[in-house]
Amino acid sequence: MRLVRNAPAEAQDSTNGLAPDQLIVSGSYASAETFPVRTVVLEGSGYQVYLQANTGAVARSNNGSADGATWARSSKAGRMLRILDSTGRYEFGWIEGYAVNAQGQMVVSLKQSPAIAFRKDGGSCGIEGLGVGMQANVVSFIRYEIRNLKNANLARYQPLYDPGATAPGDETRLELVRVELDAEGKEMDDSLELVSEYAVDLRFGLTVVTSFRTPSDPEIASFPIGDSKNYDYAFDVTGQTATGPERIRAVRARLVVRSREADRVQNIPPPTPGNIFRYGIGADGGYARARTLTADVQLPNLSGVTW
Repeated sequence: MRLVRNAPAEAQDSTNGLAPDQLIVSGSYASAETFPVRTVVLEGSGYQVYLQANTGAVARSNNGSADGATWARSSKAGRMLRILDSTGRYEFGWIEGYAVNAQGQMVVSLKQSPAIAFRKDGGSCGIEGLGVGMQANVVSFIRYEIRNLKNANLARYQPLYDPGATAPGDETRLELVRVELDAEGKEMDDSLELVSEYAVDLRFGLTVVTSFRTPSDPEIASFPIGDSKNYDYAFDVTGQTATGPERIRAVRARLVVRSREADRVQNIPPPTPGNIFRYGIGADGGYARARTLTADVQLPNLSGVTW
């Protein structure tokens, strides 16, 4: 996971003292299946990953049919393919396409960059031989943020902003949205979804491993929502060598939404630290009720280490 502090800019609200975060997560959100590999080869301008057809995962994915099946939908261009090798290490490739060829073989096409490692010349990781029996699954990148959805000008959401559907203060209303990113961090077409209307704040607190008393006995610390130390662990790891997201063990999420219309003329000051009870609409629009939803999410340790 990655946290971007005070983002996006349009969601920052100094009037109400709110500074939402942007959250980016990655995982197997398109499918829970892992698919045994038949072979991995470098052909032409990219890699071809042939999947074994006679498996339970393929059967559960409608036999891999290219016309609207689960696997065809999950292996969309722009997502990543993760391949688990025999040493327990992973290789990642950028999906360029998927097809069932003339021989009935299920083939995932990967771009040549990033390169897929092959184990040779004494290397300790990578694809060994033809990669027979390795496991592959799709990885997606999802971004959650508060934004002005009206500016996206999407036809399916325009009824929310029709003159007959709006209320005082709707010209500045914000929503919590979910959008999928490709391997370059660009928004994928037709992936933007509305999660919650009238959202005004989204913040996170982390529980992390800060150090080790012994190799198998970690020190655990929990940072409250708003603590700057949260961003010392949930950062973009590109080109970084410092410990970070791999040390996160739990996440506390806080989402604040407001009512559609103001029903109070005075504010109720929140405790410090604490959650707001009223949201000032501005321009003497009064105060709307604010409600806070929190959740604690435990992150399982998938690395196979003793702690």
